[in-house]
Amino acid sequence: MYTTIAKFEKKLKREYASIYADENGVVDEELVTDDLNAAAVAIDGKIAGRYATPVTAPASLPLLDSWNLILAMELAYGRSEGVTIPEKIKAMVDRVNKELDAIAEGTGKLPGAAENSSGTGSCMIVSAATPVFTREKMSGF
Repeated sequence: MYTTIAKFEKKLKREYASIYADENGVVDEELVTDDLNAAAVAIDGKIAGRYATPVTAPASLPLLDSWNLILAMELAYGRSEGVTIPEKIKAMVDRVNKELDAIAEGTGKLPGAAENSSGTGSCMIVSAATPVFTREKMSGF
């Protein structure tokens, strides 16, 4: 998770309690954590082909924190019966997904994040005993 429950609560303001509180008004922090973790996994899933995850580079963490909050907000509103996701949130989620897609495609970058090796040009060397059944030895059969 790239953000905190406290930041998420501050971001959602009044909606936080109405989305996550039970009938007694007690917030179910497990549900909150589930949404924050799901959003972080969505981020890591998009960038894992290019970057080692979770990203720990200090220069990238503020951006990842913001993205984590935005994607979790979409999940939070999805929990509410009869509540539609505000257009502002939809637009923010679309922007985040476009930025994540750009990173996955190689046109975007996370500053300071450790990149995975590309895997191109790799090879495997196999060492084995001398073959027993070769074409030459089997030519008469």
